[in-house]
Amino acid sequence: MNDFDPGGNFSWVPAAGDVGTHTFTITATDTSGDSALTTQTITVMPPPSISISSVSPQGNIMPGAKFSFVVTATGFTNPSYSIGDSFDGSSASTVVLDPSGNFAWTPDVSQDGDHTITIYAYDSLGHSSSASRSVEVGAGPTLSILGLTPGPSVPFGTTTSFTVGAMNFLPSAFSLSDSFSGTSLGNTNINTSGGFSWVPRVSDVGVHVISIKGTVGAYGKSATTTQVITVLGPAMSTAPIISPTLTTLTPAVAVPATQAVSTASAVGDGYVFKNFMGLGEDTTDGTDVLELQKHLSILGIYTGKQTGYFGPMTEAAVKKFQRARHIPATGFVGIATRAELNK
Repeated sequence: MNDFDPGGNFSWVPAAGDVGTHTFTITATDTSGDSALTTQTITVMPPPSISISSVSPQGNIMPGAKFSFVVTATGFTNPSYSIGDSFDGSSASTVVLDPSGNFAWTPDVSQDGDHTITIYAYDSLGHSSSASRSVEVGAGPTLSILGLTPGPSVPFGTTTSFTVGAMNFLPSAFSLSDSFSGTSLGNTNINTSGGFSWVPRVSDVGVHVISIKGTVGAYGKSATTTQVITVLGPAMSTAPIISPTLTTLTPAVAVPATQAVSTASAVGDGYVFKNFMGLGEDTTDGTDVLELQKHLSILGIYTGKQTGYFGPMTEAAVKKFQRARHIPATGFVGIATRAELNK
């Protein structure tokens, strides 16, 4: 009732929640009891808006390729359109939409870069709206690995380094991830300029697939590249490896009688060594090292306490075992040493 004045004039400003069809019934009465009524149907339209759909292609486009989309206007009466672009000197702003709202643009090499194309719609009733779509013309951001030193295969304890080169963008930060479980690698190994440096540990022996991501700001452009690095253990980085069929010692190997090395094919405890072990570090909870000490004690090589810790005495015993079996005396338990221990 508040929408009528005493003269019977109706006035109403529908809200957004009133979108839809309304049928009003107006009833008039007087003091004599006479009455009459009438109805009026009013359809409230949604606010004028436009949308962009059917974008092709998705992602970057190369110069000479067509970029297109469809503009749909809702709530307008005979809309007109204009086009703007954030790229200075853009040829996209000269495109004219056809009657069906189709936008089609073929940039040339002078348009390489980021474009935010905005479609503006308006009509004679004062309605207006806009919608935008971003596209990059050109190859887009890429990363590459430069100056990998010493190479894709590196012995543990040796510094490996490279620089990440960027094209078509200037990353402000780099991050990395590694496929290797328990890796010692982290984001501290790469700086904001893309310089990478890492000294792999004994526990890093194996194949690492390293993914490096460069980003502009928190939500800006980004690109990713990968580098495979194989960290070598002593038995992997030295040659030759003696055949496991060797079971006797040559006269050239001198071993004190009090530390004679057994040449039996097995010590009979049935334990199988599978992990890499080295001074001060091993890949298990200590079980491998304890079994190693037991094994070498049975052979008469190790005379210390069986602690499960790979210390200097264990390292010295391993070297004696390796020399006796014609394995490079590195002091670490690698592939060739495990093969001899497991006989």
